[in-house]
Amino acid sequence: MIGKLISVRSRTEQGAQKSPLKLLLWTAIAGLIFGLIGFGSLAEDLLRATRNIFHWHNASGDIVLVKIDDRSLRDVGRWPWPRRYHAHLADALTRAGAKRIFFDISFIGPTSSDDDRMFADALQRSNRAVLAVRTRAGPNSTGPRDIASMPILHGIPVATIDWQYNYQNAVRRIPYSMEWNGRPVPSFGAMLSGRSGAPGTTFMPDYSIDPQSIPAVSAAKILKGQFNPALIRGRDVVIGTDSDGIGDQYFVPGTGKLGGAYVHVIGAETLKAGTPRYWGWLPLFLASLAVAALALTRRSPTRQNLLLGGWALALLFGPVLLEMNLIFVDVMPGLLVASIVAVVLVRRRFRHRGLVNAVSGLPNLNALRANRAGRDQALIVARVLNYAEIVSALPTDSERQLVEQIIARLSVGSKGRTFYQGDGGMFAWFEESRKPFGHH
Repeated sequence: MIGKLISVRSRTEQGAQKSPLKLLLWTAIAGLIFGLIGFGSLAEDLLRATRNIFHWHNASGDIVLVKIDDRSLRDVGRWPWPRRYHAHLADALTRAGAKRIFFDISFIGPTSSDDDRMFADALQRSNRAVLAVRTRAGPNSTGPRDIASMPILHGIPVATIDWQYNYQNAVRRIPYSMEWNGRPVPSFGAMLSGRSGAPGTTFMPDYSIDPQSIPAVSAAKILKGQFNPALIRGRDVVIGTDSDGIGDQYFVPGTGKLGGAYVHVIGAETLKAGTPRYWGWLPLFLASLAVAALALTRRSPTRQNLLLGGWALALLFGPVLLEMNLIFVDVMPGLLVASIVAVVLVRRRFRHRGLVNAVSGLPNLNALRANRAGRDQALIVARVLNYAEIVSALPTDSERQLVEQIIARLSVGSKGRTFYQGDGGMFAWFEESRKPFGHH
């Protein structure tokens, strides 16, 4: 009997379910455009930063940051420092047993010959220093600057400190290596971690690593000998700026503005933990289309809500499990698909709520009045006598079964009729008007 009820739904109610493929097609097109142009990047970044809270963790402690911070500028002097101070840093860290010493500082061109010679000699004595080079020009980098014009520093290992940053001044991709003077050079993060990759290939840093857990000491304390050598012994050291007065500040999601050296260390810690993989937005977008299609085949609003609502929650928080394993995905195009379908279905339900009998699911007399096609047809109305008394004599919740029986009998001879149910056992439908027999 339920199948018969379905077959006699009103055109208006059928409109609530019509063209699911059309809705799915337009939703897919909108999601594709959304994903291809990266329109949801701001929301994507905010969601990822929020999810990081669920797996916030400490750095390994294998890399120590020597910060040229505000205290260093007060105690040592204005920036840039004469290179003899960098020579003193290299000597002090070498004596303390540093494994390698990475200078996240651009040494551009010669300065004082005495200072340059002192610095070069300290690097040669150390035999564990790595210098920074710039590998490309562009709107998101500072230009192709390197130490090639300083023969005195030739032979010292180099690594690139280039990356691209976004509208927030946040670094979202770090290269494994880049081309420099015709040869590949690793990035700071790759060299610190001992990992390698083809020039131009990149990885996403894991910003669920707490920057404050990275061991750090002020450069002023190193220069004055006011530090514990055990903090340095056997560890890699990155020397970098961390002061608003100098610049080189980047936005670290979940923390705020920090010196670029922190980003290098976070990149290295990411690679130390494993191989980051970026799946993009397409997998979850396609999965969202599949869930939306499944929801559109459900006739129960409750099931539709459970499917779409549950999937939206999965998109928002499910990637936590992936990101804990360094798998990064974008969810916004998929979330857009689920949202569009959910909004359309809700709007349809509200629009047709006043046009359907709540008990039987048949269109009511409001729907009959709204049926413009019926103006050219004959309207037939039937009333079941003593309908209220009949219903009251039936078991609870049996009225729907009674209506099914009535509709089954009224449908005899015309299975395609659309029946409207009014109050008090009133049922109405339209028939094609027929001319009187023998009329000419």
